[in-house]
Amino acid sequence: MLPWRRAFSTSIARLERAAATRPQILKCADVDLKSKQTPCTLEGQKIKLRGLLRSVRKQKETAFAAINDGTSLTPLQVILKPEQAAGLTTGAAVEVSGIWKASKPGLEQSHELHATTVTVVGESDKTYPIQKKYHTPEFLRQHPHLRFRTPFNTVFARFRSASLSSFPKAFRESSFGKFIQVHPPIITSSDCEGAGETFAVVPRETLGSGLPEREQDHFFRAPKYLSVSSQLHLEAFSAALGNVYAMAPAFRAERSDTPRHLSEFYMVEVESNFISNLEDLTNLTEDILRRYVRHMHKLPITGELLKMQENAKKEHAETQTSEDLHSRWEHFLKGRRWRRMTYTQAIARLQNAVSEGQANFEYAPTWSAGLQLEHERYLVDVINKGRPMFVTNYPKAVKPFYMAPSHTRNPTKPAKSIPGKETVACFDLLLPELGEVAGGSLREHRLPQLIQNMRKHGLIKKTAVAVEATEGQQVTEPEAKEPEVKETEAQKTEVQESEIKETEVEESEVKESDAKESEAQKTEVQKSEVKETEVNTAEAKETEAEETEVKKAEVKETDVEETEVKETEPQETDAKKSEATELARKEKKAKRKAEKEQKAKEKAAREKEAKEKAAKEQLYPHLLPGEDLGHLQWYADLRRWGSSPHGGFGIGFDRLLSYLTGVQNVRDVVPFPRYAGKADC
Repeated sequence: MLPWRRAFSTSIARLERAAATRPQILKCADVDLKSKQTPCTLEGQKIKLRGLLRSVRKQKETAFAAINDGTSLTPLQVILKPEQAAGLTTGAAVEVSGIWKASKPGLEQSHELHATTVTVVGESDKTYPIQKKYHTPEFLRQHPHLRFRTPFNTVFARFRSASLSSFPKAFRESSFGKFIQVHPPIITSSDCEGAGETFAVVPRETLGSGLPEREQDHFFRAPKYLSVSSQLHLEAFSAALGNVYAMAPAFRAERSDTPRHLSEFYMVEVESNFISNLEDLTNLTEDILRRYVRHMHKLPITGELLKMQENAKKEHAETQTSEDLHSRWEHFLKGRRWRRMTYTQAIARLQNAVSEGQANFEYAPTWSAGLQLEHERYLVDVINKGRPMFVTNYPKAVKPFYMAPSHTRNPTKPAKSIPGKETVACFDLLLPELGEVAGGSLREHRLPQLIQNMRKHGLIKKTAVAVEATEGQQVTEPEAKEPEVKETEAQKTEVQESEIKETEVEESEVKESDAKESEAQKTEVQKSEVKETEVNTAEAKETEAEETEVKKAEVKETDVEETEVKETEPQETDAKKSEATELARKEKKAKRKAEKEQKAKEKAAREKEAKEKAAKEQLYPHLLPGEDLGHLQWYADLRRWGSSPHGGFGIGFDRLLSYLTGVQNVRDVVPFPRYAGKADC
């Protein structure tokens, strides 16, 4: 045998012998799974476990320790000698090697590890706060960096991880077409929801020196904020890519001390291009959620968590939901199509419940005030008998500027509305006990209507030119008139004729609005031309007066010179004085010429500046003189260049997990919850 072959073969043999004597390093979940098989493939073998000690119980002849590495719900039991357990404490990180053997009959565990060597990798003193006993959620919130070491939180962390991977599968397999995952920015220029509850982003040194007075002195040349929603940027993605989605954090500076609110939370947000019907949008939402839950239901971690929650409900019912978790999952897996109810119908049902004495609310249900949590719960728990439901077409006054108006099944024909009770094409998905979990809308894709909505919400800024022009005057901003619809008993029976009349009224009003805007622009141009003519006339008069004065001065100088000549006729003419007088007169003439040239340059500069201001005011369509879109111009550009009907929705990821797992407080499903007054680590 060649030397290199002999060396190679002996090396392999040595490795095989070493592997036979070296213990297998296994995860607790793998050991637990193989121990349930018949026969157990690990029985009698030497294995090594690495993890944290959940508990240590010492006796005279034997000691018992429970070890877990976070991969399984149930810790594994280790049998130790007293000297091996001498330095062990709860919470310590250890490596334990030993023989995996079957337990005695009648014990809770089927197998246990008989330790041969124990190594303490990281010590834990007696002040360790996480013990084997039950800890309340309130106590664990005080130690967010340690609560993962409890059985429930290790299981929930793995369930959350599986959820993050199941959503992409649902989007890839959707019957509405494949979706592309994108990464929108977290630092933004605008408040998407318009509530003003945003966190500002500033450099650390700014906290001491204070915010700069001028926008251009900011770090980003303008104020910036943490994102409240990725929706606006998803519209930019969707315009080019079609169906897109994002799983990103959102931030809201809302001081709501409720079990449903956080200052930092995760959203699953979706945007779809060329979708023009609210029914299609709600169908898409239901399809994605059902596919996601079906994926999750097949995973072992789901069964592990549901079993754990059932046991916890028996021992600590105050921390769990009153509803059966399996029935919650069934509504997603096999339940019939979710109900759709308009906002107007929902308010009517709530008001009827109050009038008939079937319900008593802290806040009276009114059409203009929106739905409170107590209203949402009554709708889904009582009226819809504990099944998910969509509430659609909310009042325009309580929703953001970007939502499209409600329409009939024909997307080009707006729905009939009563003046003051206009609605928008949007929805909220309500789930039992929890209330709203998802919301979406069709977006206003028409530029004139979008700019008008922005104007009504105060999102269009006044430029410095407009402020100067209106200083000292009371100006009323023109607004496009909303179509007025007067319904009579005769019109209700003739729906088609009424819709035709409404369309004609809308067209005439749009033409009238365009004509007024055009006439206003012409008036502004005429005024500016009159002002320029007046300035030119004044400058001409001023120049003429100066020339007259110069001529008078020259005449006076000539008279003086003639007088001096007459007086000095008898005398001898002084040549030096004559030359000095002539030099002074030439200097004055050159000075007057330089002043004229300077005034001409200043006039040209004023005219150039006026033309540039006029060009800026007329740059963007559908804006009034002196208006500026500011940081939202990019969003309007999406409508200006190649816009199409589109819509989307957002799912509160943490709220959805809270619903599916039965955890009542959303702060207990987030690893490090942030809310008003709490962001410790």
